[in-house]
Amino acid sequence: MPIGTIDIRLRPIKLAFLLSPSDKPSLLKAVQINSCLWGGVFNPIIPFYRRTPKIWGDKFTRNVTAKNIVEGYIKAFDPDFIVPIGDIKIDDHRFSEEKIISPDKIISGFKDDGTPRYGIGVFELLKHIYEKEIKFVRKEPLQILFPTISSKFKVFLSSFFGELPKSIDYVVNENFDEFLSIERPPVTIQDYTNNFSSRKLFPRHLTMLEINPLRVHYKRDCQCIFLMDASNSLDIIDYWNLRASGWNVIPIAKQICTLDSVKTLASEFIEDNFIHGRHNPNIFHGTTILKSRSTSETALKDFTASLKIQKPENPKKFKYSMQHWYPRMWDNWAREHDGVGACKLEVKDERYDLQTITDHISLRTIDPDFASRFGGHGTHRFANEVDIRIYGDNGKPYAEVIPHGIECIAHSIGAIGFREWRISNDGLVYLSTHPKWKMTLSPPLAENVMISWLKSEGWEVTVSSPGLIANQMLKQLGGSWGIAILTRLGLIKLLSEMSGGKSLLKNSFWGKIQKISQEDKFTSDPKGLLQRLTELKIFRLGFDIQCPVCQQRSWHNLSEFDYETICPICLNISDIPSHSPDDIKWSYRSFGAFSLPKQAFGVYTVLLTYYFFARTLDGATTPVMSFEAKKNTIAIEADLAIFFQKTKFGKPKRELIFVECKTFNRFEKKDVDRMKIISKEFPGAVIVFATLNPTLTQKEKRLFRPLVKQGRKYWQEGKTNNPVLILTSTELFSHISLDYSYKEKGGEHAKFEGRHFDLHQLRPLCNITQQLYLDMEP
Repeated sequence: MPIGTIDIRLRPIKLAFLLSPSDKPSLLKAVQINSCLWGGVFNPIIPFYRRTPKIWGDKFTRNVTAKNIVEGYIKAFDPDFIVPIGDIKIDDHRFSEEKIISPDKIISGFKDDGTPRYGIGVFELLKHIYEKEIKFVRKEPLQILFPTISSKFKVFLSSFFGELPKSIDYVVNENFDEFLSIERPPVTIQDYTNNFSSRKLFPRHLTMLEINPLRVHYKRDCQCIFLMDASNSLDIIDYWNLRASGWNVIPIAKQICTLDSVKTLASEFIEDNFIHGRHNPNIFHGTTILKSRSTSETALKDFTASLKIQKPENPKKFKYSMQHWYPRMWDNWAREHDGVGACKLEVKDERYDLQTITDHISLRTIDPDFASRFGGHGTHRFANEVDIRIYGDNGKPYAEVIPHGIECIAHSIGAIGFREWRISNDGLVYLSTHPKWKMTLSPPLAENVMISWLKSEGWEVTVSSPGLIANQMLKQLGGSWGIAILTRLGLIKLLSEMSGGKSLLKNSFWGKIQKISQEDKFTSDPKGLLQRLTELKIFRLGFDIQCPVCQQRSWHNLSEFDYETICPICLNISDIPSHSPDDIKWSYRSFGAFSLPKQAFGVYTVLLTYYFFARTLDGATTPVMSFEAKKNTIAIEADLAIFFQKTKFGKPKRELIFVECKTFNRFEKKDVDRMKIISKEFPGAVIVFATLNPTLTQKEKRLFRPLVKQGRKYWQEGKTNNPVLILTSTELFSHISLDYSYKEKGGEHAKFEGRHFDLHQLRPLCNITQQLYLDMEP
């Protein structure tokens, strides 16, 4: 009986604003709109170019097109909606119409009922602050500042403090200033650094109400001093996006970087951040002093030198580091190493335990405490991230990884509400239109999700006969955990020997079971093994008798046991030999899908490969068994396709895998050619060749090497094009762990056992198996 959990996490709606960096009025408008939305400070502002400017081609960046820049930012921040501002044309980008909203539409709702048409608005935030904070006496009074920003360097100062659109600011002035004691001091470029006190609440701070930004995926520190030009639009956008990535950024305008007060602020920031790690006192955190793209390296060095930071006592420790390049958040490979991109917005979460798995699950949304219950305009106000974990599957695997790009995802997960659901980098997202709303969905079946994804990519998919057999076997085994019983070479050989309806007499069968049981290194229990095999209906006990007419012996099910039997060969009805019971022989026979010929048409290797990814590597999986697919004139087929996900340093690594399987037969050129077509159609996917043989022949090695060399070439995101993984009986029959199996195997395998080799991360494992089985260099 499968059980599970559903984790729901509340977060704001995420918007991405597209504009030309040369369009300062549009940049100011984007800042103002974000300043009146909950979570607005974490909405990226994406520079939109018709042509790539020279500044994007320095020695620390790759050659990128203008289209690459936009799409890289979109992938990095993964917004729910995209907001183009100003005179830009987005026709070249494949954005769905449902994902595009206009900036004026967002704030137009304020005129109707005080709430925006998308998200939670500033009036709701201010009302919440009044009800929870101002009405009660605080030991430390809350100081709310809505600065009056001078016209010079207005865009920069607005991005630092936050500034509301005039129409909305007027309402705040009329209705909230008196009750909240809002102050409106004038600020200029000369004195903005005097307002870094944590007791002061600006419009920018309001947008962060109850939000805790987390950067759990990255190892680097995110404390930063950003030396920039306060008049340069791209520098302002870059500062905004660093902060949207969850960095703690102190923007230092070059126009005032020589002031003593500014240098004191920067020095204190560096000293405050120089603290040892929570769990390791030998590791110290530091500050990154980062230059903007318009700032010279000389200016960065001169400013850093002017701070006169004292060196720590330990010469191996560093309080700060200078960085000469802007973090490449538009680059799919570099952003992870540079520590930028969307951060997790932690507000509140809940977990629901599912004691039984039903066809439909209904849950209440988690709502912001300050969301107006009757506000909104039938559009999306906040988001709930939904993570479904189901343990056990009753023979039908559930989708543990939900891939991007599925059209009408609601249909694939059996959900109610087509506009409300989307897939983000973190999985399912429900975009709620009202507080206290109900989400309804079904636990997504893996096959449905995979086929829906392939159809979204333009493929017409048909599950083949071996795929249907694999599904039936999986059902008979009770799900992926049941495949563990097949991780015995002797059992696979016995099933092959008994395929096609062949039976074995009791004593002969028992001897083979005893021998198979000895493959278990720690517990040899033949009776327990046989009990398990019969419980799963892999084998059935019956009786064997000889027909008096055709003289042939035949196997009969116990349910047929009677004083008369029908010979399945000549159909003669005769009495059982009651006078000679020794002529009635107990015997066993494979049953159901396990009785099919040709190693059940190769399905055993398919199931063992699925088990390898799901259990041995212990990853989240969404599989589809053997299938054929066609797109236009291109046809493909695979024995198994899986979306596979592991977590490394807290960051989920999602991979697409295609598998070609053999039981004991050898791979041929046609098998490699099929995978070549798949690798061409799915760049970046991992190609797997799985066999129950312990090694490959020289012919197989020669067939594989050209594909492996091609797959080792870099594609994007720092990934090789199509890495090739070789799985043999050593990996597929791994009882405990891959480390243990390699150590037990000895020889070359033992060299890769241990903490120096990450056998549970997919791409490093590809390289290791290429060395082991193809005699290739690392």
